[in-house]
Amino acid sequence: MPGKFEFRISAMSGKLAKGGSVYLGVDVPDFRAARLALGGLSIGYADGARVPVAPTTGSRAKVSAPFPLTLDREFASTDTLRVHVDGVAPAGARLSAAIEVVDAASGKVVASPSPSFSTGDRVRVDGLVELRGLTPGAYLLRATLRDQSQKASRETGFVVR
Repeated sequence: MPGKFEFRISAMSGKLAKGGSVYLGVDVPDFRAARLALGGLSIGYADGARVPVAPTTGSRAKVSAPFPLTLDREFASTDTLRVHVDGVAPAGARLSAAIEVVDAASGKVVASPSPSFSTGDRVRVDGLVELRGLTPGAYLLRATLRDQSQKASRETGFVVR
């Protein structure tokens, strides 16, 4: 169902007698009505998961990312990220895809690795983003899909420490 949603995950530590919640705002596009659309950005570490991840083999869960995902949004300058996003586009459209790292303070693109993308029932955009050489600070990770007349973009913030 398309729309704007907010997911809330809560946890309680019996040992510490403390709890907390995290919230994630999600905008789900109407893939059936949109001419060109991208879903949410999926991010993981290029060298594999940093925390234990439950296997999805035999699971009823449908995970579209081809790698273990992370909720981290703070990374070391030595990290390389894997990025994935699914989308829709008209059949036969001449498409181009981009992944960019934007300096949040200046608005300038500081890295633009070449992603791979494939089409079919859905468009799949995948790329590796090396953070080496980025100075500590705030950045935006942006994925863009274009055809001859429109573009769809998704972005999320992150920090290099």
